Amino acid sequence: MNTVAIVGELTFDVKKMMKETMSINNHNIKKIQTEYPKVEPSTFDWSTVVVYETWFACVNSTTNKVYYFPIAESENRYNNYSRVKNGMAYFISQGWMAYQIQ
Repeated sequence: MNTVAIVGELTFDVKKMMKETMSINNHNIKKIQTEYPKVEPSTFDWSTVVVYETWFACVNSTTNKVYYFPIAESENRYNNYSRVKNGMAYFISQGWMAYQIQ
């Protein structure tokens, strides 16, 4: 089981986000891939986001890494979700997949 702890302010620098990824096991990667919808930030309907419930995850099944975007965090809501949109787009450009996991 992974535990996510967010302390301080979240970075808006996508390269720093890449350095802050977490390990994830194959079982959880498979679960995300089979149970949750893939997301493309440029086509996702952002009006469906529920502030204290929606989470996104960028997953790399080759390196077993994940980066989470919980919308409950204020940085992830700034400027019409720009941190999440830019972050997901960057991860996707690096070969990762993005999912809405909650």
